[in-house]
Amino acid sequence: KGSGRTPGNYRIQKASGYAVGGYINGEVYGIGLCDVGGNVLEVEERFFTSGTTPGEIAIFFRDKRDSFLSRRPLAKDNYLGAGFGIVGPLRRTGGILMHPDLIPSWQIVPIKDYLEEEFKEQVALVPWAECALIGELFFGTIKPQSTSMLLWIDRGIGTAISNNGQMNLDKPEQSSAIGHQVVNFKGPVCTCRKKGCLNAYGTIDSLLHNFQPLTQESDK
Repeated sequence: KGSGRTPGNYRIQKASGYAVGGYINGEVYGIGLCDVGGNVLEVEERFFTSGTTPGEIAIFFRDKRDSFLSRRPLAKDNYLGAGFGIVGPLRRTGGILMHPDLIPSWQIVPIKDYLEEEFKEQVALVPWAECALIGELFFGTIKPQSTSMLLWIDRGIGTAISNNGQMNLDKPEQSSAIGHQVVNFKGPVCTCRKKGCLNAYGTIDSLLHNFQPLTQESDK
C-alpha cells in the first residue's frame, strides 16, 4: 500500500557467468564448463596413471579451459574463474598436497602453484568431501540453515561440516583428513607412517583386504 516500487520477480540469467571446475582423484582427472545455474555444459577427462605428473595435469586443464571458452564467445566474455576438487590431505596454506593415499607417486606437491602458473590467475582448491557437501547444500536435500556433517568413504576417508550454511574448515593449514586419525595404537602401519589410522579399517581397499581372510576361511 502507498507509494513505492511495484513488486517484481528477479532471476539470475544462466548466461551471465561461467566457470570451469576440475577434479583429481587418483583414478581420473577432468575438467568441465558450467554456468551460474549449475548446469554442466561440457566435460573432458583422462585416466590417471602412475606416471601422470602435476605439470601434465595443469597443462591439460589449461588447454581444455581455453578450448571450452573459445567455442562459446559469451562464456569467454563472462568467465568468472576456476575451482578444483582434489583428494587430500591438503595443506590449505600454499595449496600443497601432502602424501595422498590415492596418488603414492605424489608426496609433497604444490598443486596450487602448478595450476596457477598455467592458468595465469588465482584458482580455488577444495577437498573432495567439502566439494560433496557444497553440492548437497546447493542442489541436494540438506537445508542450508541446518548443521550437517558429511563423511566421505572411498579409498580414503574425509569429512566436511556445515553450520547454518557456513563451511566449518578444520584448520587453515590442513583439510579434515579424518582417515589419518589413530583409532588403534597397536594397529597396522598406515601410509602416513602412524599405526592404526582409520584408513586401515574403513576405506574400501582396507575393508576388502580385511574381509579376504574371512572368505578364505569359509572356503575351507
